Amino acid sequence: GTMFEWHDWMDAMQPILATRPLMPVQGNHEVFANVYYKQFALPVMPGLPPEYIEHAWGLTYGNVHIVGLNSNTQAVVEEQVAWLDAHLAQVSVDPDIDWIIALMHHPPYSSSSVHGSTTRLQEHWVPVFETHGVDLVFAGHDHNYERSHPIRGTQVMEDGAGVVYVVAGAFGSPGYSNGESWWTVTSTHGDVGNFVVTRFE
Repeated sequence: GTMFEWHDWMDAMQPILATRPLMPVQGNHEVFANVYYKQFALPVMPGLPPEYIEHAWGLTYGNVHIVGLNSNTQAVVEEQVAWLDAHLAQVSVDPDIDWIIALMHHPPYSSSSVHGSTTRLQEHWVPVFETHGVDLVFAGHDHNYERSHPIRGTQVMEDGAGVVYVVAGAFGSPGYSNGESWWTVTSTHGDVGNFVVTRFE
């Protein structure tokens, strides 16, 4: 979380950052949040409490709308609910947007034995995702890989009308154990390492 560490990180990531857009969300290791937020110019969204500006953001890239959220504490999760609900209500009726994805650090659904599912997100954000047709949610925190079936409530949606959750947290971090639950399509131990390439058509 120090400036020295950020300089190191930016240097290491330079070959990727030179050719790819970066859309970050705050994780649990950004201990000095003020230093983290000084590294990036994130979209400033109306409707958020002033102290949470840039903690949540949304942007459209082609036909994909991406929402970034800060999942670090119960309080910060609750503070974003009203904005998230209003924002997704607007986005979900835009005829030019075919896909809605959400990014956050903690996984709403995870079968790893290290951290597992994040109940504050299941309680506060998952119902909003389901109401407004979010297609895909990416998270880290557990250093493994897991992808869910499309799910809604507590069931797999065979017709695909649900939210798919992806945990991909083993990019250079020590690997965590994986696991399987009722929602799991595929799951891999973090020792394998991972990154995700997603194609939207």
